[in-house]
Formats: sequence, C-alpha cells, structure tokens
Amino acid sequence: MATLQSIRNKGPLLAVIIGFALMAFILGDFINQGSSLFSGNQFEIAEINGESISLQDYQQRVDEAIAVYKLQSGRTAVDENVRDQFRKEVWDLMVQEYVLGEEYEELGVGVSSDEIFDMVQGQNIDPIVQALFTNQETGAFDPNIVVQFLKQMEQDETGQSKAIWLYYEQQIIINRKFAKYNNLITKGLNVNMAQTKQEFAERNYIVDFNYIEKPYAGMLDQELEITDSEISDYYKAHKSFFEQDASRDLVYVTFDVVPSQSDFDKDQKWINSIHKEFISVTDNKQFINYNSDTRFDEMYYATGDFNNAVLDTFLQSAAMSDVFGPYEENGTLKMAKLIDRKNMPDSIRVRHILIQPNGTTIIDVASAVVVADSIKQVLTGGTSFSELAIAHSSDQQSALKGGELEWVTEYTNFVQELKEACFDGAINQVQVIETKYGVHIIEVLEKTKAYDQVQVGIVERKIEPSQATYQQYYTMANKFAGEIKSLEDFDAQTKELALLRKEANNITTNVKTIAGLQSPRELIQWMFKPETEKGQVSDVFEFGDRYVVGILSAVREKGIAPQEQVIENLRTLVAKEKKAKLFAKELNENKAANLAETASKMKLEVKNAKNISFTSYIIPNLGFEPKLIGTCVSLEKGAVSEPIEGETGVFLIEVSSITSNSAMDENIIANEQKQLNFRLQASLGRNGFIYGAMTEIANIVDSRSKFY
Repeated sequence: MATLQSIRNKGPLLAVIIGFALMAFILGDFINQGSSLFSGNQFEIAEINGESISLQDYQQRVDEAIAVYKLQSGRTAVDENVRDQFRKEVWDLMVQEYVLGEEYEELGVGVSSDEIFDMVQGQNIDPIVQALFTNQETGAFDPNIVVQFLKQMEQDETGQSKAIWLYYEQQIIINRKFAKYNNLITKGLNVNMAQTKQEFAERNYIVDFNYIEKPYAGMLDQELEITDSEISDYYKAHKSFFEQDASRDLVYVTFDVVPSQSDFDKDQKWINSIHKEFISVTDNKQFINYNSDTRFDEMYYATGDFNNAVLDTFLQSAAMSDVFGPYEENGTLKMAKLIDRKNMPDSIRVRHILIQPNGTTIIDVASAVVVADSIKQVLTGGTSFSELAIAHSSDQQSALKGGELEWVTEYTNFVQELKEACFDGAINQVQVIETKYGVHIIEVLEKTKAYDQVQVGIVERKIEPSQATYQQYYTMANKFAGEIKSLEDFDAQTKELALLRKEANNITTNVKTIAGLQSPRELIQWMFKPETEKGQVSDVFEFGDRYVVGILSAVREKGIAPQEQVIENLRTLVAKEKKAKLFAKELNENKAANLAETASKMKLEVKNAKNISFTSYIIPNLGFEPKLIGTCVSLEKGAVSEPIEGETGVFLIEVSSITSNSAMDENIIANEQKQLNFRLQASLGRNGFIYGAMTEIANIVDSRSKFY
C-alpha cells in the first residue's frame, strides 16, 4: 500500500518523464528514418509505372481473397503456404492492373454487362464459372447450378454468397480484359509476303560443310599471361554481361535441440506411473485417447507388421490385456497392450446398397432403416442385388457396378462399423449396418484365407525437450554468436565445437525457403536489411527445434556486378578471347588451298555437318554455334572460310554441297505465311512476351520482401 501511495503522490512527475521518453522515441525514429515516418513511404510495398502501392491496399486485397476462400471452403484458418499463394495471385493481378490500366483506358478495353451474362449463363462460359459450378456426379459444368446459386444468393441474409460471387465476378472481368488486350496485340502481329518468301528461302537453303576445329580446351588458361589492364578493359567493354539481381550468401550453423537425459527420465517416470492402470483398465480406447500422443488404432495386424521382433514375439504368446513395455522406439516411449485376437482374412470382396436420408421420401435415419430392411427382405426373396443397387443406392459410383466395392482390406478407408461388419460377417450373409453416411445393406461375396491377427492398444509419449533444455541450447548458440567477429572466427569456432558448417548461396529477396530450416523467412529478411553488411554475424534465430547462427559471406546488389566480384569469370572470358586470337592467327598462317591440306599440316581431324540452314539452332556434335551457321550459308560451294571464333574453339569450314528448293507456288506461300503468323502470335502474343516486356519497362520496384 505504501508503494501505491508513493506512485500516486509522484503521478505528475512520472507523467512528465513518460512524456519526454515518448517524445525521444518518436524523434529518434524520425531521425533514423527521415520524413518517411510521416510520408508513409516506409509502408510502400511496391512502385509500378511511378505509382506507389501501399502495404495496406495490398494486404486488404490479400485478406479479401483469403476470406472468400474460407467462406467457399468452409475453413476457419489457412496455413502460410496458402497465404503465400494468395499473396502471389494478388501481386500478379495488381501488376497487371497497374501495367495495363492506362492501355485499357486508351484502347477502350472493357467488359459490358451483356458480356458478363454471356460468360456466366450464356454461350461462352468463363473457365472460372465452369470450375465453380461443376456437377459432382458427372464432373461437367451444370448451368442449373449457376441459376440455383444466384437465386439463393439473393436470399442469403449473411451476404456471404454475394461476397463470394462479387469476388469471382471481378476475377472474370480482369481475365476478360486481359484476353481482349492480348487478342488485340496478337492480331496485330503478322508476317508480310516479303518476310514469308525470305523465311521460306532461308529454311530451304540447305548446306553440308566440312570443318576443322582448334578447341579452346586444348590450352590451359594458366599458359596465358593475362594482365590486370586486359581484365579491366574487357569488363568495361562488356558490362552488360554482368547484370545481376540482388542476392546474398550465408554461412551458418544449427544447434539442433534434442531431449536431455533429464527429459528422458521425466517421461520415463510418467509412463511408469500409468503402467498398472493401463493393465487393469477396461475402456482401452478412452484410456489411450486420453493419455497417448496418438489415437487408438482400431485395426488388426499380423505378425511382423510392427517392425519390432521383440514385440512380435510377445504378441504371439500374450494373453488378453497383457502389456509389453515401457520400451523406447525412435525417440518415443511406448507401452503395447493386447486388446483382441481374431482369426480373420486379409481381404474380402463385398457389395453394398447405401440408403441416405434425403429430406423428402426418406426423411431421416429411422426412415432409411425401414427402407433398408424392406430391401433386405426383397433380397432374401431372390431379387437381383445389382438391380436393387442401381435402383436405390445413393452411392452412384458402386451402384453402376452392381453395388460392388471390390476387395476391401484392413487398410481400406472405411468407417469402423462397416469394416467390422464386413470382416465379421459370413459369406452371402445380408446385413443392415448404420454409419454416419447412412444405412448400408451389405453382402460379403468372398474372403481370403483366415489367419491370426491382433488388435493392439499402444500408449505413446514422444520424448520432447523441456524449456530448460531449449534454454541450454539457446545459451550455447548465443555464446557462439557473441564470440564471432569474422568468417575466419566462424570457421575456427565451428571446427573447434565440431559443428557442421552449412551454406545457403544466391539467396534472393523473395525466397521463402532454405533447405533444412523450417520457415526461415525472418533470417532471409535479416540478410537483406540495409544495415546488414558482408561479414556481419546474425542474432540467434529459432526455427522449429533448431537455433541458427549465420554470417553474411557475400552481398550482391541489383545492377552491374563489381569487377572484383566477377574477377574469376573475367579471367576465363579474357583467356578465351586471347586463345581465339592466337588460334585464328595459327590457322591463317597454316591455311592451305583446301581444308584437307590445312588439317594435315595442323594435325587436326576433318569433320562434317549436314543439313544446316540459316534457321538451324544448333549444329550436330557441336551444339550452339551461331557464327558457324551464319558463315556456312553465305559461302560458295568449295570455298574455305576465314577463321571463325566460335563458342568452343576456332574453326575453318569448307562448304561441300548446297541444296536450294526455291519452288514457291501460291498455295505453298499461303500455307507458309499462315504457319509463320501462328508461330509469331503464339511466341510473342499468347505466351505473354509482350506483356513481359511491358512489365520490364514499368520499372517495378518490388518491396514485398520487407514485410513477408
């Protein structure tokens, strides 16, 4: 009471102190982040075509999409994978909207109410509508279901049906606009007659040629003298080769939390404490479901099914209610109790007729039982089971096969009451069984040979690390992180503590996974924070049952990679260029009247390539060599080329034959033009290359990785 009174007396002073503290906090944040605190830029998730997209707008659309998904699926929660899926879908739609919005407006691309009706109930049903309103029995789109939904929507006072419909209607409109725009672009892509004739001529100008190659691999890079100035000159002349996205490399170790001896002893004590009760209890199912980490298993198993030889031996001679254990298996403490023993078949062939209440002729379960009993009496009178199944069964899939469920095993996904009735029932015996699905009339047709099987009740307790154990591992990880100042320190400590050094390379901003780590997004976000520099050691991150400490080993920013970052690649490229000049000079100096003589002088093998045209993409046995293709179709027969600096070496080629099919009647040219138009439209229009190019020039700044 004295303390409370003291606080009351000093209330005004405390208010002033707290006020100053809050002001210092706000000013500090303002100084650190600049005017963005008030401008809202810190909550900008993207910029597209110079327009800012706020986190709030983006998240609102994601939330709407997820809400519709929940309403439609009946789920109350979604996992992170589903959220990521909707984030991607919403992002793609927003990019499309901001990239093409002005284009739509300028071109007058829109969707009328008549079009919407046509896509929903008319002749040109949208794929979204087809997927939503499928008849579950036929698997086909059913327009009657659409009409029924729209009628019910108006009567739905909750507004949920309308919310679902408006969401999908918006998707239909977005897709329709994009399809219209894409068609406008596609129809504008045409190959003219001159291009058609040129393409035809180039494709039908076929060349066979002989060649010799001086391969770059024949000389080691170390045999060349490469200067720093040559590397710098090459880098300056070819900077565009070294464009890159932002990425990071991480070296890290994990401290995997495993149960201690104390944790084991605690769980051992617990399972020992219920051992006697487990032996004497009569309601084994309830006891196991209450005490065990796993639910009671109703199934029966044969010898060997448990993959535990000692347990199998015990079960073969055990009396009812005998208990085996406690014993440890794969990090879990267990006790096994023999519940039942049966001489039963491995599988049975059965057929059934399912009677379900339909609210009309069969009002409830009691009515279904009456109908089932009547059918049973008719069956015993000799009426065909197949005919009755086709006429009365609610299970249409089996009804089409005369009610046959084919062969059923213990592993078949049946409700337990039905499974027990099938396995316990005699062959040709007709039974009426009630389950949660309705009322079944069943008849067992065949059984495999019976053998001894047991039902075993197992109490399991997974040995889990305690909070104290987690704290112990966290302390170890934190100590490790605190002693690291450099990558050398990291490697030395890793070796000293016998930890496994791991690497995650070329991680980009929107990556969600690192192999072996559970949901490591927080670590990835740390890697891309502006203040995280190369050589910086992370805090201790907790992912599932692991603590992780990493060090940023490489930082690559978006743009042109610095020369020092790509120095090894530059050396290889400069070496290739120098070899090309050297080999070209050597070939020129030894060039004879024909290719065979040159090959003989240089001890090179003459090889050949056949059926090469200007439209060829690769050369057999050589691969991608565009300079060779371009040269061979421009040479005269028998002519030897100048040295060609190719992808794998320097070449000399000699054309051995030329075949030119220039016969072009009107039908051939018309068909050629049609095919070229189709290929052009498919590659540039329908495959989205033009839209892709527009997104490139939209200067999209994607900052989603800061928030997700």
